[in-house]
Amino acid sequence: MCANLDSWLAAEDPAEAEACARRLLGVPGPGHRARLLAAADVHPHKFGLTLLTAWQARGDALEKDQAARVRGAAERQSRQAALARELCRAVPGVWRLKGPSTSRLYPTGVLRHEYDIDLCAPGEPELWAVARLLAGRGWVPRAVWMRAGRDGRDRQTGVVLQSAAHEADIVEVTTDPLEGDHWRVDSRPLDLAGTDSASLAFLLLVEEGSARPYGVRDVYDGALLLGELARTGRGGCAGELLAAAGLGAQWARLRRGLLRSGLVADPYELVPPTGRRAPAVRSLRRPVRSGLLLLGHLVRRHQWAPGVGLLTRAQAVLGAERCYRSRVALHGVRVGGTGHPGGTAALRFAGPLGMLTTPVGDFALSIGGDVLEEWLDR
Repeated sequence: MCANLDSWLAAEDPAEAEACARRLLGVPGPGHRARLLAAADVHPHKFGLTLLTAWQARGDALEKDQAARVRGAAERQSRQAALARELCRAVPGVWRLKGPSTSRLYPTGVLRHEYDIDLCAPGEPELWAVARLLAGRGWVPRAVWMRAGRDGRDRQTGVVLQSAAHEADIVEVTTDPLEGDHWRVDSRPLDLAGTDSASLAFLLLVEEGSARPYGVRDVYDGALLLGELARTGRGGCAGELLAAAGLGAQWARLRRGLLRSGLVADPYELVPPTGRRAPAVRSLRRPVRSGLLLLGHLVRRHQWAPGVGLLTRAQAVLGAERCYRSRVALHGVRVGGTGHPGGTAALRFAGPLGMLTTPVGDFALSIGGDVLEEWLDR
């Protein structure tokens, strides 16, 4: 147990949600509410809903459209929570990622922004079982992604489905909770069995920094999770997980945000610096693979638009199979098909194009996300 537990609990005061946002976004207080709310809604902060409900929780009146937004979000989260519980019961081994372990730590009456339902399946049979169940209820498969495995690991697979009845409802199922950075060697297989929910949620939060900058919601979540780790004395476990996953650089970056927020004392007191960073892939013996991984990293982490076109051109020259074996993620665009029975997907290659036949439809695969018509004509 942390000796100075009180220093980790500031985030549990609803008023601190606003204070955190003001410090991180540079909006002076106590005025400028509209400006603060607008800044908090910009990606990657995802904190507008939390501000509204924090104001509401302390008795402040909301404008009509703001109150409607809060009601809609509460209804959506209740509906999605019920669906997630049903799916996890229906398909053994499936569990929900991220959201619930953190949202339960929010102050009473304060809501966390949760856009979709993220599920983890122990393997492809369970992943496609969830997808088939949803498709049978009218959900529409929107996308898939797949990446070759390494070190004896199965390939990583993900599928995204959208509700036809409620367009805001989206379910993403993946076979690996840690997607990994495209430019850096992804984490070793981690034994997460028996890991407490706070340590696992903290690991997944820090890993988000592999794909995008941290926002206000990430920092606030981090403060709440640190408080939970302090209460349970599991800070060391969380640190071991970060070290095993090579997330030292990401943890250092999140720590800087936590210090600016003013919500906690030095986070390194509870979860020590790991000193570990996954090594970058810089193999002169495999320059093609290194180049593809670097382009994938620039597109995913830095939203470098020209990289998409370069990836598409590279796939046209190298072919989809060579790209796949370089361990670059292939992203799918649905091209029809009614699916086939069975619990797995069939992957095949035809020149520049990869094709994935799944129980919920057929998908054309590309490393840049673009599928050229001439590829389909072949």
